[in-house]
Amino acid sequence: MQRYFSSEAFAKGSGLGTGGFVYNQLRLLGIPDATARAGQYQLTQKSYESNSLIWRRGEHVDGWSFIVNGIVGTSIATDDGSTLSLEVYGPWSWFGEQSIFTSQTNLIEYVCLTDVDLITLPSDLVRGWLVTVPEFAQYISRMMANRLQLGAEMLALQKLGRPSAKVVLGLAQLVTSLANQDSGEYQGNISIPFSQGLFASLCGVSRTVFSSNVLQLEKKHWLALTYSSIELIDISRWRALMELYRIKFEVSLMTSVDEIIDGAERYIPQKRQARSLRGPESGAGRISRRKNDHGR
Repeated sequence: MQRYFSSEAFAKGSGLGTGGFVYNQLRLLGIPDATARAGQYQLTQKSYESNSLIWRRGEHVDGWSFIVNGIVGTSIATDDGSTLSLEVYGPWSWFGEQSIFTSQTNLIEYVCLTDVDLITLPSDLVRGWLVTVPEFAQYISRMMANRLQLGAEMLALQKLGRPSAKVVLGLAQLVTSLANQDSGEYQGNISIPFSQGLFASLCGVSRTVFSSNVLQLEKKHWLALTYSSIELIDISRWRALMELYRIKFEVSLMTSVDEIIDGAERYIPQKRQARSLRGPESGAGRISRRKNDHGR
C-alpha cells in the first residue's frame, strides 16, 4: 500500500495549518473551521515499526488515533491460549473510539501489521466535540454502526463459514476495511504487504488451507501472488462479493472457491446494470484528500 507522507515529512509535522492535511481530516469529520484550526495543534504524532504493540490488553487506550501510513490490527486472546483477530484498520482510518466512551482498561491488543505513522487526538477533546458538534456525533455513530456490522460478519464467518469461504470472504472483508474511498485506494487493485501466515491468521484458517485457496483465486485472476504481498485485483469485484455475502449468508457455507467465485461473477453484472440505471453518483461537496498530500 502506498505511503501518503514520507517518514521525514511526517516527523516534521507536514500537513499542519489551515488547508493542510490534518485540518482537512478534521473538517471531514464535521468539525467547524475554527475548532479544526485549534484542534489540530492538540494532536500528538508517533511512528511504530511493524509488529510493535500500540496498546496492550489491560492498558488504557489513550486518545483517538488516525493512521497516516500503515495498517493496524486488533486481536484478543481466547480461552485455549490462541489469538482471535478482530479488526484491521488501514490508511486514513480512525480507531480507538472506546477511549471516548469509557475509562475502562482495554480488553484487546492493537498491533502494527506494517510500519505505522499515527496522529492521536486527546480523548477529552473528542468527547467535547461529541457534545458540541452534532455533525461529528453523527459521523461517530455511522462509523461505529458500520464497524459493528463488519465485526458481526467476521465473527459469523469465523464460527460458521467453510474453509474456502473463510479465505475468500476473509479477503473480501480485508478489502472492505482497507480500500478507503477517501484515501484514493477505492478503485483498481490493492496490494497488501502481509505474509501468507498473517493472512491465514486473519482469515482463521491454517496456512496450508490458505495457500491452497489463494492459488485457485490466482488461477481465476482475482489476485496475484508475490513473495511479500498479495495483490487483490479489481477492488470493485471484491466489494461486490462482500455485498453478495450480506444478501446471501449461504455464500459462507459454500465449499469451494469455484462455487463462490461463480456466484460472484453472476452477481456483479446485475449490480453494475442496477448502478447504470441509477445514473452516476455525485461526488460534489466532498473534500479530496488526495489533493492535500504533503511530503510524498
